[in-house]
Amino acid sequence: MKKLLLTTASALAFLAAPAMAQDNTSTVTQGGEGNHATIGQTGSNGKSTVDQSNAYVANSIVNQKGDGAESEITQTGNSNHAVVNQDGDSYSKITQTGVFNNGASVDQKGGAGNSSTVAQTGDNNEVSVSPGPVPNAGVIQIGSNNTSSIGQSGSSQLANAFQTGSNNNSDISQSGLNHDAFVTQQGSDNKSSVLQSGANNQAIVDQSGTNLDSSIIQDGTAAYANVRQTGVNSESDVTQHAGSRADVTQLDGPNKSTVTQNGGAAGANALVYQDSSPNGGALNTVTITQNANSSARAFQIGTNQTATITQDGQSLPPQQLPASYAANIEQISGTGGGNVATINQPGAENTAGIFQYGNNSRATTTQTGAALAGDTVNNFARVTQDVLSSNAQSDILQDGQNNTALVSQNGTDLTSDIVQSGADNTASVTQTGLGQISTVNQSGTGNTATVTQGS
Repeated sequence: MKKLLLTTASALAFLAAPAMAQDNTSTVTQGGEGNHATIGQTGSNGKSTVDQSNAYVANSIVNQKGDGAESEITQTGNSNHAVVNQDGDSYSKITQTGVFNNGASVDQKGGAGNSSTVAQTGDNNEVSVSPGPVPNAGVIQIGSNNTSSIGQSGSSQLANAFQTGSNNNSDISQSGLNHDAFVTQQGSDNKSSVLQSGANNQAIVDQSGTNLDSSIIQDGTAAYANVRQTGVNSESDVTQHAGSRADVTQLDGPNKSTVTQNGGAAGANALVYQDSSPNGGALNTVTITQNANSSARAFQIGTNQTATITQDGQSLPPQQLPASYAANIEQISGTGGGNVATINQPGAENTAGIFQYGNNSRATTTQTGAALAGDTVNNFARVTQDVLSSNAQSDILQDGQNNTALVSQNGTDLTSDIVQSGADNTASVTQTGLGQISTVNQSGTGNTATVTQGS
C-alpha cells in the first residue's frame, strides 16, 4: 500500500512539472492528508485542473504564463490552500469546501479579459484576488471568519463579493475607468470598504446583521453608491467627487451615516433614510456635506436624532457660484423627541425645508446670501414642527435680499427666532398651542413680517 502511494505521488509530480509548449493540459487528482500540487505552464491555451478531495493540509500552486490559460482547483476537507498566478489573458476558478483556515489567492496580470471566481464553504476562509487589465473577479464565501480582498487596476473592472457567516471582511479596490463593485454580507461582524478611482464608478453594498460598517470612496466622474444596512451598530461613510449620487438606507439602529460630495460635483444628490423604531428608537445621526449645485435629503425615524446638511458653494470661484440648492430634513419621533436638525447654505437661490414631529426638537437654518452682480439672493427656508412638538425651537438666519422664512409650530412651549438682514425680505410665523414665543428681527428696507399665534 505504501509503495502504491509513493508511485502515485511520483506520477503526479511528473504531471505537475512545468510545460513549455502550447495547448498544454495538466490534471492532478489527490486524496488524503498533506498533499501538494505544483503546476507550471508556459505558452498559450494552457489548462490546469487540480482536484484534492477529502484533503487535510493540502496545497495547490498553479503558475501559468500565456494567453488563454485556464485553471480550476477543487479542494474538499480542512486547512487547505490554493494559489494561482497567471500572466496573460486568463481564467481562474477555485472551489473550497471544508473548515479551518481554507485560503485562496489569485494573481492575474497582463492580457485583457481576465476572470476569477472563488467559492468557499467552511470556517476561517480567506481570499485575495488581484486581476489585471479589463479584469473580472468574483468571490463567494460561506462559513466563519471570512476575509475577501479584490484589487484591480486598469480599464473595465467588475468585482463581486458575497459572504455569509460570521466575521466577514471584504475589501475591493479598483482604479481606472469603468468600475463596478458589488458586496453582499450577512451575519455578524461585517465590514466592507470599496475604493474606486477614475471614471464611471458604481458601488452597491448590502449588509445584514450585527456590527455593520461600510465605507465607499469614489473619486472622479459619474460616481454612484447604494448602501443598505440592517441590524445593530450600522455605520456608513460615502465620499464621492464629481457627478455623484448616494442612497443610504439604515434600519434598526443605532445608525450613523456620513456623505461627502464635493470637488465641484454639480448635480450631486444624497438621500439618507434611517429607521431605528423597530429597535426601540435608538440614536440616528446623518451628516451630509456638498458643494456645487446639489440636493440632499435626510429622513429619520427614532429618538434623539441628529441631521446636519451643509451645502457650501463658496468653496468655488465666484464666477462658478452654484444656484438652486435643495436641502430637506424630516425627523419623526413621537413623544420621545430630542431631534436636532441643522442646515447651512451659503450662496444664492437656496431652498431649505425642515419637518419635525416630536418633543424637544430644535431646527436651525442659516442662509447667507452671496449673489453675483445684478442678481438677487432669493433664499427660501421653511420649518414645520407639528403635533406633539412641545418645547420645540426654530432658528432661521438669512442675509441678502428677497429672502423668505416660513415657520409653522403646533404644540406647547414653542419658540421661533428669525433674523433677516437686507432688503425685501419676508418672514411668516404661525404658532398654535400654549406658551408661544416669536421673535422677528429684520434690518434693511422693504421687509415684511407676519406673526399669528393662537390656541
